[in-house]
Amino acid sequence: MGRLRVITLGLLGVLVLASLAAGLALLTDRTGGRLGMTLDELPGWLLLDDYTLPAVALIVLFGVLPIAAAVLLVRRRALGWTLTTTVGVLLIFWTLGQLAAIGLHFPAIQAGFLSAGILLAGLGVDGNASVGAEPRALAES
Repeated sequence: MGRLRVITLGLLGVLVLASLAAGLALLTDRTGGRLGMTLDELPGWLLLDDYTLPAVALIVLFGVLPIAAAVLLVRRRALGWTLTTTVGVLLIFWTLGQLAAIGLHFPAIQAGFLSAGILLAGLGVDGNASVGAEPRALAES
């Protein structure tokens, strides 16, 4: 169980760093220029004038939530696994929504985020299943 927690914490940490960096880059340059994006890439049906809302969503969903999941995992709370699964599923939907909205403009980054979402969802489910299967003494260590 320790190895699963460490892998999950590492992946959550990478997600937090990438999301905070991207979110802050979008907040400081709301045109998306810092990340090589343009306002023209935003589809009209989104009704967005700039990248402020996506930036805030990035920071909250993939910066703050994964930090909360990590803290819970470090404290060995079962809710940390559930939150990890939630973050993974949200990341999958975020990436698929991004693909639908702007297309495949950043294939490596989009593939990385989709893969991270799938991994986090799986790790969260596996970790959650392992919590109930462990002897009590091991679960508390």
